[in-house]
Amino acid sequence: MTGQVVSAVNATTGYTHTFSQKAGFPAYIPFMGFRRLIPGTDPLKQIGDIGIDCLIGSVTFNFPQVGPLSVDMDIQGRDWKLDRAPDLWA
Repeated sequence: MTGQVVSAVNATTGYTHTFSQKAGFPAYIPFMGFRRLIPGTDPLKQIGDIGIDCLIGSVTFNFPQVGPLSVDMDIQGRDWKLDRAPDLWA
């Protein structure tokens, strides 16, 4: 997520992925934009969270045998804004 990944087979969990800065390019910083929907008690009360110039610090995926997939991401950004009309996102 920050330029380079090394993947290795892990007998316990399947694969281990290690992300690092791209070799030979210490100034390479891949910025991203993020949008997140925060549900409310009804569709009219939901809110959107928009991040600008963000970097992913870490990512954890959980693949249960039964149940939904879950992802935990630590994201750092320069500018965060709240959007009161995320239903207009296409």
